[in-house]
Amino acid sequence: MKLAIALALVALPALSSCSSSFGFSEMEIDLRSLPGKDGVALLLVERGIYGKREVAVEALRRMLEGQRMLPPEGGFISFDFEKEQKELALKPSASLKPEDGAYLDFLHGSRVQKTGLFLDEKGRLCLFQLWRFAKPEYVVDWFNRNTNKDLVEKGDRGQSFVPGFPYFDEVSWKRAIARAREGWSWIRLEDREILVDVPITRESAAECLRGLLQQEDLRKSVGTLLGSVSSLDVEEDRTRIHFVPDASGWYRPIRSPDEGKYQDGLLEAVKASDLPMSPAPTLEAMDRALRVSNR
Repeated sequence: MKLAIALALVALPALSSCSSSFGFSEMEIDLRSLPGKDGVALLLVERGIYGKREVAVEALRRMLEGQRMLPPEGGFISFDFEKEQKELALKPSASLKPEDGAYLDFLHGSRVQKTGLFLDEKGRLCLFQLWRFAKPEYVVDWFNRNTNKDLVEKGDRGQSFVPGFPYFDEVSWKRAIARAREGWSWIRLEDREILVDVPITRESAAECLRGLLQQEDLRKSVGTLLGSVSSLDVEEDRTRIHFVPDASGWYRPIRSPDEGKYQDGLLEAVKASDLPMSPAPTLEAMDRALRVSNR
């Protein structure tokens, strides 16, 4: 689940720019396994915030008041937990699907634990949100189901093979569709480990790595995610990517490159407002906030 959320968030610098309340220059995601069945925590940090003063200040105010939205700036592609929860509650009982119950549990169990504005070492305005997800398995199932559905539909349409990340040969493409028909688990949670299992050939895996070295766009979109990998197993018929937390329980951070778009105008507006500033977030401080919430 951590990876499913991370995959979506890594693309946010491009996706959230449409109709968003503000933008950011850099993003960092830290993920943590919580003890027992308490779920997972996600620390989202956006550095170098900029935007139209009045609109952005009000959006930041809503964020500080605990608004449950990812990304916090909204935009064309965003997820409003409160809105989703209300819409599901208004559905007639007869129209509810079997999976709606699990979805509602996921929405109920997803909350913002701590949030704040701060200045980084460069003096830029930044924000952080510490999220807690009590039902991570829902997102894993959703990701696997929809990935399989998409591939099966492409196979049924007879979509022609076109080389591209991560399928660089036809054997890998056909194998992916065949595995999707079997209900392949692209992401699995095994104890504290996240395992990504992609049914591609060794040759296709080599092309993926070559592309990451040679293509700047690919490095920006996928390379940031692979930078948090613990180990990589390239086999004859599959490549397995392992994500394992360190002794602290946190996974290696996922970072987006600096887009270089920062401007000081919004910082000046925030200083002139009544919005509070916080110290820069540390993983130790986030752990303390998570422990307090368990009491």
